[in-house]
Amino acid sequence: MALYTIAMVLGVCAVMPAYVLRAADAAVPHQDIYFNMWRMSWVAHAIRTHGAFWDANIFTPERWTLAMSDAIPVESLFAAILLFARVPPVLAHNAVLLGGMVASGVAMAVLARYLTGNAIAGVIAGLIFSLAPYRLEHVMHLELQWAMWIPLTFLAVHRLADTGRWPFGLAIGVSVALQLLSCVYYGVFLATMLAVACPLVLLIDVSPVRRRQVLIALGLAGSIAALTAAAYSLPYRRAEQVVGLRPSVEVARYSAQPGDYLAAPEWNWLYKDSLARRGTPERRLFVGGAAMLLAVIGAVAGAPRRRPLIYACLAVVAIAMSLGVNGYVYGVAREWLLPYRGLRAPARFAIMTLFCASVLAAYGYARVAAAWPKARYVVAGLITGVLLLEYHAILPLVAYANEPPAIYRILARLPQGRVVEFPMPLPQTLPGNEAEYQYMSTFHWKPLVNGYSGTYPPSYLRRLDELHAFPDERAVRQLRRDDVTYAIVHVSAYDAGEAARILAALDGQAWPRVGAFSDGAGDAVLYLVPRQAK
Repeated sequence: MALYTIAMVLGVCAVMPAYVLRAADAAVPHQDIYFNMWRMSWVAHAIRTHGAFWDANIFTPERWTLAMSDAIPVESLFAAILLFARVPPVLAHNAVLLGGMVASGVAMAVLARYLTGNAIAGVIAGLIFSLAPYRLEHVMHLELQWAMWIPLTFLAVHRLADTGRWPFGLAIGVSVALQLLSCVYYGVFLATMLAVACPLVLLIDVSPVRRRQVLIALGLAGSIAALTAAAYSLPYRRAEQVVGLRPSVEVARYSAQPGDYLAAPEWNWLYKDSLARRGTPERRLFVGGAAMLLAVIGAVAGAPRRRPLIYACLAVVAIAMSLGVNGYVYGVAREWLLPYRGLRAPARFAIMTLFCASVLAAYGYARVAAAWPKARYVVAGLITGVLLLEYHAILPLVAYANEPPAIYRILARLPQGRVVEFPMPLPQTLPGNEAEYQYMSTFHWKPLVNGYSGTYPPSYLRRLDELHAFPDERAVRQLRRDDVTYAIVHVSAYDAGEAARILAALDGQAWPRVGAFSDGAGDAVLYLVPRQAK
């Protein structure tokens, strides 16, 4: 285990060195980085204050707002430990994100070592699973880096098949539950793949004398996973009643096409001028040339043949599911399985394709090493070098605030009250600056009219329409209806003429000024919202 951990840490450092070196204060420029830090901080805040977990401080006055996206409770518990220890929020975020990549690789290495009996095959499989371009395509999506429960689940499945012992059924159920609590997408995908894998395992990988024991243990696993899913889905169902199901147009946009498996992110160093021109965001699914070659060898020549056959079949299912509306299978799942109606990105099923390819690549390396035993270390070194070269990324990084700018320090000292921040986007121009406002709310924790999440409540979208001409009479009436106490006008986010017009209008309406302060990018003015017209 220590060897695998060291190997995965070194792999992360080799593939994304700048990110590792700047983990204390920087990340890729994306609104989801703000969103990740807000989610983790909200969970820590709820634990510290014994507050309402699901009624987060965004989209005020809506409820169940944390359930409008993945709540990531498992990652947030790890982050809370760091935050309680006064680790800066940006460093805590990056530690959890990079730690998820490392842990995913270690878990895969353990599974591959068990299946092949080859420790180096484990390292190769772990590097593929944790660092392939698909993973770096989603480097801003914290929950999509926490995939370690997938290989641990399949490790428990194989241990159960080999021994028939019921504790491995318990381990399967707990692993599926933890994957669901770490990433809803991956939890749903994992359960789907198990529904295909377990009959295959029973048919070709379990001796007849053990099948009854294995079935009982699988029943235990299913019960644990089902109870967890039922309990965890309740707040999401409440949120769904507010925001509705995912529009079909979004599902179509994020459904993969076969050619997307030859698309890499633009920050991939080796393929930036070739494969990076393919695909679109969420649909760059390249596994890597070396990984694909090893996976093919493992599928056709791996030993024992029955287990590579299982993973080859699962890979076909995973690819078919990732095609979404461009295929047939996903449409059936979306029609008949309720969890799929809340997912918008079928292309993310590529994590299961990557998982199967990693296992098959381990079998492929084991086969090559067996064929050339005297050269196995040279072959391992060459393969590892090629993998790290293929996966090397030059990530654009920007600094994120670990401390609140002056205006939020002042706001934190003021009495409790609802906050709105301007400028706000129009519904068609979301997200605007909403994610940054949301993160800054972690420094004062007052209820926020603004918000950013996976979905938006209709009341918030209507509010954007009401407030877009702020500070006209219509917008001011809306703020009073919402019982807003504080309004922040970010002067630096407007052009000079528009900012002067807004401030002059507010002063003309005799809005009380708390003062003008820095918001980290420039000047901002904090107002008290008058309770009635002057």
